Amino acid sequence: FRSVWALELLLHLEQTPERSYTPTELVEDLRASHGIVDQGLASLFAAGLIVLEADGSARYAPANARLSELVAGTRVMYASHPGA
Repeated sequence: FRSVWALELLLHLEQTPERSYTPTELVEDLRASHGIVDQGLASLFAAGLIVLEADGSARYAPANARLSELVAGTRVMYASHPGA
């Protein structure tokens, strides 16, 4: 991940994969700037980890099972070693 913000964004979206979040909701939830959220969404989309809906909202939707496994492993590692 390019930044811890992108990781935090991904893990936030992953918690509720059935829900789409607007960028404004993500700014509020993460207490981040619009620039950080926009940049994070763009990189997560490019990596195949999220989908961007027609209304601009984002939803966790890994492109394949391997990406889902990698995110799950990342979540576990980050929870046990947040400074790593």
